[in-house]
Amino acid sequence: SKKIKYIPELFSPGKIAIIGVSEHEEKIGYALAKNTFENPDVYFVNPHLKDLLNKKVFNNIEELPLVDTAVLAIPPSTIKETIDKLITKKVKNIIIITAGFKEAGRDENFLKELAETSCINIIGPNCIGVYVNGMNLTFGTNDILSGEANFFSQSGAIVAELMDKAALKKMGFENIISVGNMADVDFADRINSYQGN
Repeated sequence: SKKIKYIPELFSPGKIAIIGVSEHEEKIGYALAKNTFENPDVYFVNPHLKDLLNKKVFNNIEELPLVDTAVLAIPPSTIKETIDKLITKKVKNIIIITAGFKEAGRDENFLKELAETSCINIIGPNCIGVYVNGMNLTFGTNDILSGEANFFSQSGAIVAELMDKAALKKMGFENIISVGNMADVDFADRINSYQGN
């Protein structure tokens, strides 16, 4: 089986880009921004915004410093070009929140090829995100306690519901990974890489 790449950065990202933040409170890009804006190692990207939640917004990927992890909440048609640009920023892990791929009849094989040829991990598409190392890179609740449980799920809806219930019951997590369509990284990779971490 293929070896998962960049284990430390997967479970403890350093510099993170959120591509597709939004000022509209009903959008996923706003929830991602709200969950991460206090972290100085998280950079926001949107071509049309100057700032969001008192944080600078970069208008393009070219302006970004180097990042090891990127979260994408952008239209499916812009994903490939965006990943190509992120590769020049030395990205290792890409989390694609965007839906509208395999489940909508759109080809996603190019993601697997990109992951292999560029030696990066791609989580998703069509996922809710990840919670790793105390960092909430999801668009779910930000009320997450740290603990020892690790939760990996294909279904974003189940992840979101469990995060809400866990908060009520004061249950904590070490890692939460929503794998979505698993175009590249799948369950076995997750568990093997975690045990080897």
